Amino acid sequence: MFESRNVDALSAFLGLEIYKALAEIRVNASPQAELPLEIKQQARQRLSQIYEYCGQRCPETQVLSGENAW
Repeated sequence: MFESRNVDALSAFLGLEIYKALAEIRVNASPQAELPLEIKQQARQRLSQIYEYCGQRCPETQVLSGENAW
């Protein structure tokens, strides 16, 4: 969400001036952590129906979530 291209797109959609530094500001950011493969697999299995539904209803979620989401 807070990548420069997404902030630019949201700003344009809202009719706001593009503020490049906004993409660099992190408020209440959690530390980055890598989930163990076993946990990723369990989450993917448990949430697969939700992702399938979202993928059918909103195809752009397939691109947004991608393989890197898990």
